[in-house]
Amino acid sequence: MPLSGRGGTTLPPPARGVLAALVASLAIALPAGPLAAQMVAPDAVGLCFEGSANPELDVQYCGIAIESGELSGRSLATLYAQRGRAYIEIARADQAKLDFERALALNPLSADAYHGRGLAHHAAGDFAAAIRDFDVALELSPSFVEALRSRATARLYQGDLAAAIRDFDAELRRVPLDDVGRILRGLAYYASGQHVQAVEDLAAATAEGYPYRFLPLWLFLAQARSGIDGGAGLAAARNELEPRKWPAPLFDHYLGDADAASVIAALAALPPSVQQTRRGEAHLFIGESARLAGDATAARQHLTAAMAAADRRSVEWAMTKALLAQIER
Repeated sequence: MPLSGRGGTTLPPPARGVLAALVASLAIALPAGPLAAQMVAPDAVGLCFEGSANPELDVQYCGIAIESGELSGRSLATLYAQRGRAYIEIARADQAKLDFERALALNPLSADAYHGRGLAHHAAGDFAAAIRDFDVALELSPSFVEALRSRATARLYQGDLAAAIRDFDAELRRVPLDDVGRILRGLAYYASGQHVQAVEDLAAATAEGYPYRFLPLWLFLAQARSGIDGGAGLAAARNELEPRKWPAPLFDHYLGDADAASVIAALAALPPSVQQTRRGEAHLFIGESARLAGDATAARQHLTAAMAAADRRSVEWAMTKALLAQIER
């Protein structure tokens, strides 16, 4: 369940089923409209319930299942919730919110639907509304660990670092091997200035080989601020990257092999569709490098540029916001 997502480093998607994945390679070629409904309607309900690795296909299946009229009440609410999750994964937060509201109209005590609507609010950048929905989900189902991690993450994005850490603590007590939760808590520790604790979390995730491409940079930064020389680990991580391919220029910068201007210039070689997001990443890590070196002016300039370019759904945006707030205090 890698952190990497569309455009930036986004929230990990909910677990998906396997049934639809087995047929996706065949069903993806189905035509749209009535013919598609006729061909897959007998299986649409089951496929919607199960989910697949293809959210666009899930939206289609769930739509067919909902329109079939086969289910009502709580079962129909579950179909809406499943389609809502798929909408979130294809960045259609407004449609997702509508589906979760339909689910809640049918089943007002559904912790799952409140959690889903919270995810839709988060995807839309309304972290306060997301937290309110996660609160309700946890009131309805206190053992709902996924909702606890979602609330912790929303609090990180909102900038309430102390509350985020408390929620991550509670979540990790229940799921100690959750590397995503551990990384996010490590980042919350880092952003709040608790660098020793950040090293512990980020090093543990590194030891597990978690595939978050900026993990070595965050660990290096946390180590540097804790008085630990992490250069050897960063160099080893750099050696695993393809030369000149993003994010190798950032690693080169931290290892002293590229200046800030060279990193920014490297963005020109990237596809135009990703340049803005990568620009946000570049300015974030250049800015944090400057902040580490004690150059508050350069740090503020780069972090401000990162805020303008970063994808608001990304963890990098949340960290930029938190680090810029530290400078402005």
